[in-house]
Parts: sequence; C-alpha cells; structure tokens
Amino acid sequence: MAALAPHVVFKDERRTRFDTTRLVFAFTLDGIEIDLSALTEEDFAVACRMLNQIDSEMTEAERIAHTWVKYQLRRAGRAEDYASWKLVTYARFCPEFKWVPIAEPTVG
Repeated sequence: MAALAPHVVFKDERRTRFDTTRLVFAFTLDGIEIDLSALTEEDFAVACRMLNQIDSEMTEAERIAHTWVKYQLRRAGRAEDYASWKLVTYARFCPEFKWVPIAEPTVG
C-alpha cells in the first residue's frame, strides 16, 4: 500500500471469495478512472483465467454493446448503475468471485 499511495486512491477492501479479500485502488488516466485490485496469488490465477476466457469467448458485438451501455450510463450520470454494469462481464466469466460495485463519486 505504501508503494501505491503516491499514485492511487485506496477505495475499499472487498471480499473476493469465501476466505479472501482484495484491496481496491483507483487512479485517473486521461480523464478515465481506472480500478486496480491487489489480489492473493491464488485469486490472481483465477482472475487471469477469467480474463483469458473473456478474451477468447466474448464476441466483438458483446464487447461493443457492453462498452456502449457503460458510455450511456456514465453520460447520464447514473454512477451506481454504471458501477454495477461494468462488473457484469466479470460476474459472467468468474462467478466464484463476489463482485460488488464501487460507485465513482464523479461520474457524469
């Protein structure tokens, strides 16, 4: 946490699975808030599997639709809906993790 402190904002500690948690940080790049999670090694392996599965199984049309809905929610200032929607893909490909939205305070 000390190494990240000058670069990120600590947002929360969230349960990942039954017996593990992840630390959630955020930083802004070119006006876009980016979430960063620090995971246990085992959870990191699960997350890598999930990302590989998303890469190989999610269609281009699904990616476009997901991004379009996120854009529309942000544009409408619907922070909580945006925070929930951006986790839909992760929940689909990694149901073993507990995905809890963290609303951005500055959406709009």
